[in-house]
Amino acid sequence: MNDEIRYRGRTPGEAMRKARADLGENARLVDSRRVPVRGQTPVYEVRVLPPGVHDESMTPVIPAVAEAPSVEPAPLPPKPVEARAAKRWIEVLQQRGAGEEVAQEIVAAAGCDASGRDAWFKALRTVIEDRFGESHPENPPGERSTVFVGPTGAGKTTVASRVASELARRGDAPILVSADGESIAGEDTLQAVGEALELRVETAFLDGQVQALVEELGAEETYLVDTPGRAPFDEDGLVSVRRLVRSLPDPEVLLVMPATTDMDEARLLVRGYSMVGVDRVVLTKLDELCRPGRILDLAIAVDKPIALVTFGRGVHGTSSAPTDVRIVSRILGPSFSVS
Repeated sequence: MNDEIRYRGRTPGEAMRKARADLGENARLVDSRRVPVRGQTPVYEVRVLPPGVHDESMTPVIPAVAEAPSVEPAPLPPKPVEARAAKRWIEVLQQRGAGEEVAQEIVAAAGCDASGRDAWFKALRTVIEDRFGESHPENPPGERSTVFVGPTGAGKTTVASRVASELARRGDAPILVSADGESIAGEDTLQAVGEALELRVETAFLDGQVQALVEELGAEETYLVDTPGRAPFDEDGLVSVRRLVRSLPDPEVLLVMPATTDMDEARLLVRGYSMVGVDRVVLTKLDELCRPGRILDLAIAVDKPIALVTFGRGVHGTSSAPTDVRIVSRILGPSFSVS
């Protein structure tokens, strides 16, 4: 109908937020669809009715003659298999930890016309992949100098070690730098990883030492820098981390936080570390979540591409792009009998 207004975004939720920002919280979703854009990442388009506008397609037909004889209403047709499956998948995503709005958006965006678990799983996986932004396996961390930042205990040292291990497996030789002079365990871990992988390990606990190291070894090297834990309101500490980042050639900054992080806390972390310049986020300790689907909401809260999701303890645990089938399988659950 003509009163409908269209909005676009990277996800259906983003498009609806734009609509509600313009039209108010009572704007009503009519439908959503995925829109391919040549040469760009596909976007989602939603059709929305402004508050107070009546959708005639939703109006029941009323008999024109009030005196018409009453008739027994015909039995309702059985609900289509696809509609039943969609409702069930929304329930599954919520059971797995996703919020109600997020679960509805994902299932609506999947828009699977076919029945059967395989068709639904593939459609849902595509939508979940899109929600994580630039997180494809061909764009892994460590392609350039990388600084791992975040709160204490988030798993920065472990992530740095795993990235170093993957680079060494591919034949690269990054330089491991421990800039965390407050954690002996972190330095010891990097030293042990460096010895095992035959990689060079340096310490740079004071301001200016990373810059001196780059001047000595050359800007063409790849540096993986483990930093001390900093709270998002520790301005002096974050200023020091920012100086470290700026002393590296073309660095990528990865904000590391546990997957168990509260949504509000996650937003505060991103806001606080904005002075450092966060490129992507790493979610650690997925195995500590009883309901892994909550990382779908967490991805919205941080509003940054998710570079890695990790689970398992120690250097030999698993680190995967969030688009990896292992991560999606954890989100959707071990059983795909929903159809």
